[in-house]
Amino acid sequence: MKLRLMLAGLVLVSAAYAKDAKNYDSAKVVQMQTVDCQSAAKNAPSATSGDSQCREYVLESESLVYRVRARNDKRTPMLIVGQTAHLSIINGKMTVRMDKLGNKEHEFDVLSMGMREEATEQSTKLNHLQ
Repeated sequence: MKLRLMLAGLVLVSAAYAKDAKNYDSAKVVQMQTVDCQSAAKNAPSATSGDSQCREYVLESESLVYRVRARNDKRTPMLIVGQTAHLSIINGKMTVRMDKLGNKEHEFDVLSMGMREEATEQSTKLNHLQ
């Protein structure tokens, strides 16, 4: 009887944990530039922060290139160019975490997203067996 209760509890705990687990994609931080915050989209929260300069990053995953800006520039540490970041996009929000920054998640606004040129070139090349 106790064994059944323990197993049932274990199943419930693991199901709750699996529900909250996020799938992270790896991407390399390839560029950081400082831009005028007023040039952001009108609905972007970072545009109304009152700062004159915001940090904008370019992240490259295996097949996509993201151009992102921190939602809260004051509380978000600078991402390290050349390092790998782990990112997850859920409901239009990108969360980024880096091992070098203590694995804390930080929210970013995705300004643009596109296919990497190398990924599109590789998909259009014919296999030598074809």
